[in-house]
Parts: sequence; structure tokens; C-alpha cells
Amino acid sequence: MILEDPIESWPIVETLISFYSDGFPLNKAIAYADLRKPFIINDLKKQQLLWDRERVYTLLKKNKVPVPKHYFVFKNPNKYIIDDYNRKEIEKKCKPRKNEQEIIEEEDNVDSVISFLQNEDSSQYIKQVQTAKQLQELILPSRQDTMEDKNKNKMKQGMRSYDARSLSTVIDIKKDNKDLQITKIEECDDYLLINGQKLVKPFVEKPFDAEDHNIYIYYNSRDGGGCKKLFRKVGNQSSIFDPAQISIRNDNENYIYEVFLPTNGFDIKVYTVGEFYAHAEARKSPVLDGKVLRSQNGKEMRYPVCLTMEEKMMAIKIVNIFGQNICGFDLLRSNNKSYVCDVNGWSFVKGNPKYYQDCAAILQNMILAKLRPTLLLKQISDINLVKGFYKNSFRPNSKDIDNKEQNSELRSVVAIFRHGDRTPKQKMKMRSTNEQFLSFFDDVPDPSKEIKLKHPKQLFKLLNLTRECIAKTSCCDDNIIKLLQMKSVLELGGHFEGINRKVQIKPLKTQKIEKNGSIVDFPVEVLLILKWGGELTQLGEEHAVRLGQVFRHDMYPTEKDGLLRLHSTYRHDLKTFSSDEGRCQYTAAAFLKGLLGYEGEVTPILATMVQKNEVAQELLDCNNLEIEEEIEIKNILQKMLTSDEEMLVQIYKYFPHFNMTQTQHDLISKFKNPKSMLIQLHTYIKQLTKNIRHHIHLDKNYYITPSDMEQGAQTMFESENLTLFFKRWYKLEYDFLQKEKFNISKIPDIYDSVKYDMLHNQDKLQFYENSKEFYCLAELLSHFMVPFEYGITTKQKLSIAKRVVGPLCDKIKQDLLWWNKPESKNQQQEEDYWKFRQTDESDLNSPWRHVRTRLYFTSASHLYSLFNFLYYGLGHYLIEDEFKQKQLQQILMLQYLSNIVIKLYEDLSSEKEDPNRFRIELSVSDGIQMQFPIDKNIPSKSDNIHINQSLRLDQLEDFLNQIIDCAFGDDIQSL
Repeated sequence: MILEDPIESWPIVETLISFYSDGFPLNKAIAYADLRKPFIINDLKKQQLLWDRERVYTLLKKNKVPVPKHYFVFKNPNKYIIDDYNRKEIEKKCKPRKNEQEIIEEEDNVDSVISFLQNEDSSQYIKQVQTAKQLQELILPSRQDTMEDKNKNKMKQGMRSYDARSLSTVIDIKKDNKDLQITKIEECDDYLLINGQKLVKPFVEKPFDAEDHNIYIYYNSRDGGGCKKLFRKVGNQSSIFDPAQISIRNDNENYIYEVFLPTNGFDIKVYTVGEFYAHAEARKSPVLDGKVLRSQNGKEMRYPVCLTMEEKMMAIKIVNIFGQNICGFDLLRSNNKSYVCDVNGWSFVKGNPKYYQDCAAILQNMILAKLRPTLLLKQISDINLVKGFYKNSFRPNSKDIDNKEQNSELRSVVAIFRHGDRTPKQKMKMRSTNEQFLSFFDDVPDPSKEIKLKHPKQLFKLLNLTRECIAKTSCCDDNIIKLLQMKSVLELGGHFEGINRKVQIKPLKTQKIEKNGSIVDFPVEVLLILKWGGELTQLGEEHAVRLGQVFRHDMYPTEKDGLLRLHSTYRHDLKTFSSDEGRCQYTAAAFLKGLLGYEGEVTPILATMVQKNEVAQELLDCNNLEIEEEIEIKNILQKMLTSDEEMLVQIYKYFPHFNMTQTQHDLISKFKNPKSMLIQLHTYIKQLTKNIRHHIHLDKNYYITPSDMEQGAQTMFESENLTLFFKRWYKLEYDFLQKEKFNISKIPDIYDSVKYDMLHNQDKLQFYENSKEFYCLAELLSHFMVPFEYGITTKQKLSIAKRVVGPLCDKIKQDLLWWNKPESKNQQQEEDYWKFRQTDESDLNSPWRHVRTRLYFTSASHLYSLFNFLYYGLGHYLIEDEFKQKQLQQILMLQYLSNIVIKLYEDLSSEKEDPNRFRIELSVSDGIQMQFPIDKNIPSKSDNIHINQSLRLDQLEDFLNQIIDCAFGDDIQSL
């Protein structure tokens, strides 16, 4: 082999193309270049820089190429990657020749890999592995050749010669290490302290060694925790998710720790040929499910994308910084910006004939311009980096319109979803003036605002304070029961992992005090709200995935993979927002898993694609501060449901002009004696708790203690044993009726709990003596009460809706008007890569096609409020006809995964100024409906009601302008 011959015997060339790969003697190539002085396409000496990610990031940052925010952690400051590779090259050259068996195994490993990947059963084996090493061992098993095999392959062995000349030719491009010290790093539960700087999970851990592709991503506990381990592709696997690993690697290697950037689920590979040519392709990010998508011929599926002008300037800089004309680098698009996260050196596009033609032409020009300029007839202008770059009109040519079967093109989708099936949600409230609880406001910037405690350390502090308060509180104190209950819930499970608990502390009364030299409002009385349960179930996740798959088909019913191809080529502008509730966030991630065809765990999808920032919370979370009107409604409902008088009579007594639908009339007519219905419901609960208590011989006490986890050993759903099952129900029994007074706010909780048991604990229904009657009564009371909580009269419904979803409605309006007002402020702030295209996009059938999708995941309050806006607003203005109105009237409750979808279509044959150019389709789904007896194995139904399919965009704009106050500020316009 020529590489092992002396460089003096190498052929003399005028142009040298040489690049490093594993085992290649780069220093020897550098020595040859110094000896013969050929024209070099890729700078050989600077290729050594690419071995060290720390040097790459330093040079990029120095040259103002955007990179993710990062920290260099030196555990071994004397370790230098470039020195390591040079030493390895020397060691490799000096070590003995490989024996016969090693050579045969090395050359035959390729055949082993191909054979394994062609095996139909290979995928199931890959799923079983936990580490990249196991994956390698699975694909490359140890050989056991017979002597006959060895003799047969003996001719494969070749004598290798070696010349150790030029070992001293090592370019000194290292940094000055004299001031480097070991980095001080402290690992906490959900963040690192790096020399005092805080880096919060999720974050990325990269070895300095660029040839080490074992990159780890650590997720925040609020997203589910765990670690995504990336490695070089093996078969169809590029990463694995390890839910147990939460700590960073503890070794003597140097690492880069950088902020994890959420993307749309894709990263971009950019390939340069000289300064003024860059080809870009998007691929599914390995951080999602680790499954490599491949075409029929086995190539990884990638899609051409258009680079922005800023990204093209990055390409020019990278070629010049590292002296690599043919070069590849990785881009991340996140939060309206682009970042370079890796520079790979020599890289070629795979399977793209046009790229190879362009590359050959550019290299020919480059070489002729340097060596034979007289032979250079003309510059190639049609592949210039900037030429052919223009703003996308998002409309096809007239000839393309003529050939289309239909001219109606989907442009925008705005959808609002309720979360999926969850565990029973439980809550406890307590007022307090205790200084121990007030101390939580000592270190917050604004002590007049509510604070939330979710982190294990915060909850552990609260538990200790609660224990201290109990020790100092008299048994006669009204709060002792609440303190004991809070202590028992915080102690649930013996730790703070795996059980969803959070505490809100809201200031009720404040007084002005001096703090840090300024006067602030500091709480003197607070309301503690302890919440637990309410987690998305496995069934809820499955329902959300299935709904995402159905949603994908509904967007493009005639094209099997139409949406996926749009998304892959940056023609699907998708953003997903979620409220602060974990069940909403996990529902969003599961929905995206189905929508975009992902596999595996939802945690990486949640961290990568779901926005849960302050703006999302402003749109999708309630402030829980009841206004006077809502308090009045609850008081009226309390009076009506605890009265012996027939409900129809009461309704007209309190609301003489109440406009009742037939569905409401049929429902309310069943309430002949509302109070007796509450008594009967309480009797059912009391009988249930009695049966369970007798079965497990438990004392009559609903306080949960750690020992309760050991009792009632029969495990039910979500690790809830019989003891916890009893205490869940006994707490509802206690809270529902106290001192002969019913608390009707517990009716929805009772319905959720009995529905949960009917769905998930069917093997324990023997404790329910009248299971059908119990369920149907709880459902009937809930159907009456829950919709009326958001207003009884039309005026009340719209007033409450405006408070709850006013900002969200304004955001929805801007989402839809984006198409009709391209020069508005929100359009100008959009990411450039949604707005531009190039003339040469032969791989795309419809480069002008573009869909803008906004998904919102929230709680029932927002769905009911938005539904009331759409149904009652301006006298049913949005309802297309009387038949659609009657369909909506039949909706009794908005169940799990209920949703409201707004689709915007454009008539491509219309002029841009034509008011009929855009039309709106409005649909409503009341969610997952289940009938008794409930069977979770039967596919759930979630039908859509299309309430309007011919609404003009300007009509919807007028509607929203009239029913909401649009002064919500500018901070939501660019989302």
C-alpha cells in the first residue's frame, strides 16, 4: 500500500486531495505536501483542529459563528486531543504487524454487518440492547474459524512494510495550556454548577475528542429525567434512552457541556464545495427516538432544505477558518436562530447526482484557476451561493395551478386540546400565617407573587417545616388536620420521585417591609395548595398517539406521507405549546409522536419540541383567582344542588329568561330532588370505603403514612395498593360531606375517580356494590355541574371565557392572519428559513407549498371557555346552520382529548386581494367518550363536528375583534 511507502516514492502530483480517517497517517501526508508543494484542496495541517471539539468551538466563537451556549470542563488540563492522535499514529506505526487471524476478521467484519442488517429479525435484537458496546457486540460476534477456513483465507494476508520517516512533522497548533486548571464542577439534581455558573437540564455532554461520538443528553426531572445516549449509527439505531442515568459521566476526560436547543425534530447537514457552494439536507434528529429512517435502497432518508443568507455566511466562514474546501458541518435551528454544533471536515452528499456534477465542476474550476488559468473558459455562475435566492411567494406558477385537480390548499392549522386520561387529581388547601411557610418568600425577587414548589429539595424543606409546625401546634387548632394531611401526602412513597406532587403558595395578605434597600409587599398570610395525582396514564398516552396519527391523515388525506415530507423539508412550520401541567406536556409529546411518526419514549420529544415557557403559560394556564361572578355562580349551584326542590323549577326561579336547549331540558328534568341525589352518591362512597376497610382490616383514617405503602399488598393500577385506594375514596367521603353540609366542588373529583376505577381497576370492582348506579349518578351530576361552572347564562359564559382565553384568542387570530398580512409585525419576526427558497429545488415537487401549524395543550377550563366563545359568541355567529347548532347542543361534557380545530385554506386561483381567497373550517370534538360498562380494550370514539366549512377569514377576524379586547401586548405576536 502506498501509504506505507516512503513519501519520496509517492507519485508527484500538482493537486492533492487528502483527508483524515481512522488509521490514515495524516502527518505523513503533511510531510509529503511540504516536500512536493502541490495545490491542496483541503488544508492538511488544519485538519488536526477538527479532532478537538474545544478548539473547533473556540475558533467558531472567535470568528463570530453562532454556537450553542457552552462551558468547557477540564478534568485533565494536560490532556490534549491533537497530541493524543499524533501519539496514536506513532504507536500504530511502531506496533507489530497484525497476525493472519486479525486481518481475516477485520476484512470479514464488513460482510458480517451486511448479513446482520439484511436479517428480518435484526430490529428486535437491536431493541434489547442498552449500550452502543452491546450493539457492536451483537452485530460483530466473535469468529470461530476452522483450520480449513484459515487455510482457505490465507491468501488474504499481505505483507505490510513500514517507514517511520517524518514522525517529527507535527504542526504546533495547540492552545496555550499553561493557565488551564481543573474546572470546578458541582452536580445537583437538575443542574450543574460550573465554576459557579449554573447550567440547567436539559443539557448536552460532548467529549473534547471529536472522534468520540458518544454524546449524552441529560433531561430535567420535570420532563421525566433520564439520559439520551447518541453514538455512531449501527444498523438503524443512532441513540438509546436510559431512564435510569441522571448523573454525568465520572471519568478523567474533558467535556463540553452546552445548553440543549429545542428544534422541530430535525438537524441539518451542510456540505460545502469551496466558499460559494453549500448543499443542505435535513434529517430526523437522533435525539428523538434513535430510529434511522432509510429509503428502499438502504440510504438514510434526508431532504433538501434552503439555507438562509445568515447560514450561507456561516458556510463561507467555516471553509476559511478551517481551510477545508470540501467540508461538512451540522446546523441546529432553534428559537428563531441557527447554530453550528459540529464541523466534520471532508464530507460528501450521498446519492445525489446533481451534487456530484456541481462538485466536479467547481473542483475543475478551482484547480484550473490555480494551475492553468488560461484553460479556464468561464466561471460557473449558476451554482453561486447567493444566486437564485429569493422570497417565497408560497404560490405555484399558473401552469401548475391549471394542472391541479383542486385549487384549495391547506395553509394553517390551529388546534387546542385538552389533556388525555389521567390518574385521579387530589388537592388540599390551607390558610396559614406561620412564619415557617412565609420564609419561602425570603429569596424570591417579587414576594407578592405566587410561588410553586416542585423540586424534591423544595418539597423536602416543606416536609421538615410541616413536621416542626405539627410539633408546635395544639390538637385543638383547626389547622392540625390539614398539617397532618400535608405531612402524610409529602411522605407518600418515602421519597419525592415518581409521584407527582406540587405545592402552590399564594399571598393572601401583604404588608410593606424594607428588603435589600427597597420597600416591597411581603406576605403575612398565605394559602397553601397541595396537589398530587393527575398524571397522564399509559392509556392516555396511547390515545394521544392515536389521535396524532388520525390528525396527520386528516391534514393530508390523499397523501400517505405528505405531512411528514413537508415537515422534513422545512415547509411545515410547527410549534407546540403546553401549559405548566405535566399531564398537558406529556399529552403534547405523545400527540407529536403520532403526528410525526416517532417511536420510543416521549421524554426526548417533550424536551425537543414542546414549548412550556412563560408565554405559553400566560396563554394556557389559569391564574386561579376567582372573580366575584364565578363565586356567585358556585354559590347558586350550591343552593340548587342541596335543595329538595325540582331543578327545572329552580333554574327559572334564579334565571327567569334562561334559554334552555332540548338536551339541557332532558338532563335537568332528571333532577327531581337534587339533595337526595347527593345523599345517594355519598351513600355509595360510604359503602365502598366500608367494604375496602373491612377487606384489609384498616383503621378509619384517611391520613396516608409511609407504612400504608406496605399494607394492602394487592397492587392496583399505577402502583396504587388497596390501602391507598381506600384512602383516596375515604378522603372524598370526608371532604364531600362535613358537618351535614355538602361540598359540591367535589362532584367532578368523584366522577373522575369512579371513571378511573371503572377503566383501570376493573378487577377490584367487587368493592362497588352498585357499580353501574354509582357511575351513572356521578356522571349525571357532573354533566350538570361542570359546564355550568363556566357560566349559566350566555352573558356569564362569555364574561368568564374572556378572562380565561382572551389572550389565547388574540394569539389564534394572529396565527390565522399571518397569511393575509405578510408584512405585519409578526411576519417580520418569523424565522427566515420559513420565508425563502431557491430556484433550483428539483427534489421538491411543490417548493411553494407551506403549512403553518400551531398546537396548544391545556386543561378543561380553556376548552370550555373557548367552546363557549365559539358557540354563544354574537348569537351563534360562527355556526353554519341549524343542524350544526343542534349537534353542538348534544355535547354534555368536554372529555379527555376534546379539541377545537381551525383550518385555513387558500384558493390558489383567486387574486390576492379577493376576500374569498381564504376560507376557514371550524370543528369541535367532545373527546374520548365512554359508555358503561367501560372497556379500555375497545377503541375509543372521538368524533368531530364540523360547525362551519365556508367561513371567510375576514369574518372570523371581525368576530374575534368584537368579542375580545385585543390589547394583550406585543409579546405573543412572534410565536
